[in-house]
Amino acid sequence: MRSRSEVSEFLRSRRARLRPENFGLPGQGLRREELAGLAGVSVEHYAWLEQGRGRQFSPSVLDAVARVLRLDGDERAYLHRIAASGGAGPEPAYVVGRRSEVLAWNRLAAALVVDFGAMEARNRTFARFVFLDETSRRLYANWSTKASDVAAYLRRSLGRHPDDLALRALIDEYTASSPDFRHFWEERRVGAGPGADHVLRPARLPRGGGAAPARRRG
Repeated sequence: MRSRSEVSEFLRSRRARLRPENFGLPGQGLRREELAGLAGVSVEHYAWLEQGRGRQFSPSVLDAVARVLRLDGDERAYLHRIAASGGAGPEPAYVVGRRSEVLAWNRLAAALVVDFGAMEARNRTFARFVFLDETSRRLYANWSTKASDVAAYLRRSLGRHPDDLALRALIDEYTASSPDFRHFWEERRVGAGPGADHVLRPARLPRGGGAAPARRRG
């Protein structure tokens, strides 16, 4: 656990010393998503790293982050060392497609989030689970944030794939069926994923475990 905390504290401290103007960006401090873009990695992927939650990060990803953070040789070696020792056991994980369809999941996700295998394949979308299944409200301590991120992810997908009729049909269905989806859809947020940092309520966690974020890969 100390290794994970050290990864987080180290990267935050290195990011804090950078100035956006050095990269031609506005603002008072370099934001996480800006650093991820400069390094050529997804915002979510970098968030996992900076939060000390990742278990396997390739040397190329760590080198890209080190380059943007302007780490010297000793700092770069230190990042590789603490990131390699930062794992702390398995976490719930699932893979989603551009329509938020759940393509794959591990056993822990089925146990702690929802049994995706029990869903009909055509209904196995994360958006349907969040907006049309009351279980999701009991599952996530920050359900509103989760729901907003899911809607933002679908808007991003629609922007990238405007001719995807199946995606449009799903959005129309959620709009007609869920006032909450309509609310979050009208926010017009654009997001990179259904969210990497959503806390499961303690009742759903294994005995002795703290609140655990469910990972999404996709």
